[in-house]
Amino acid sequence: MIRIIFSFVVFFHGLIHLLGFVKEWNLAQVKQLSGEMLISLSGSLAKIAGLLWLIGCLLFITSAVTYMLRKEWW
Repeated sequence: MIRIIFSFVVFFHGLIHLLGFVKEWNLAQVKQLSGEMLISLSGSLAKIAGLLWLIGCLLFITSAVTYMLRKEWW
């Protein structure tokens, strides 16, 4: 049971990271993200930051799936 809960939390966290990618690449308007950052980024740096959000998303989702499938190397 705890395996399912943990996997769900990690998977959901990955989906939250997906919002950062969507916002930075202007794929949709994300009203929940204010756009205020500690460091303001220019257009190309914002796109790189968006790619980092996407990589984080994919890593979290992959981790959740492999943990759920009980892969030995996880």
